Amino acid sequence: MADDFLLFAEEIERQIELYREGACSVTFNQGLLRSCVSRAYYASFLYARRITSIERTMLKKGENVHIKVIEKLREMNMPIADLLYRLRKKRNRADYSLVFTTRPKDAIWAVKTAKRIVQIIKNSYSNVLKQNKFT
Repeated sequence: MADDFLLFAEEIERQIELYREGACSVTFNQGLLRSCVSRAYYASFLYARRITSIERTMLKKGENVHIKVIEKLREMNMPIADLLYRLRKKRNRADYSLVFTTRPKDAIWAVKTAKRIVQIIKNSYSNVLKQNKFT
């Protein structure tokens, strides 16, 4: 599923480029851009959650799984922790803050960042991912 989210975000990224060329085949609006940022985040979050082994059921009442995953990545000295944190902030803004406009460059940045996070995880934790049948 994480790969499906990333593929969807990448497809939106391609539509952004096509829109700039006047050849976009989908309705280009805030919903599209915000969905792109959100799916990019969730793709990378799901990979990060897998390698940290943090599941929602393990958390105490009131703890946020997204924050716990980022904290665990920091404990593991993973350079992607700050990238995931920044991507989460973009996702929160895209999903919950209707006052702000999500721009095409925000969506493109989100996809590139998610791809980088996922690639680092795949390169560093391929055995863990295969063992857990994640990929």
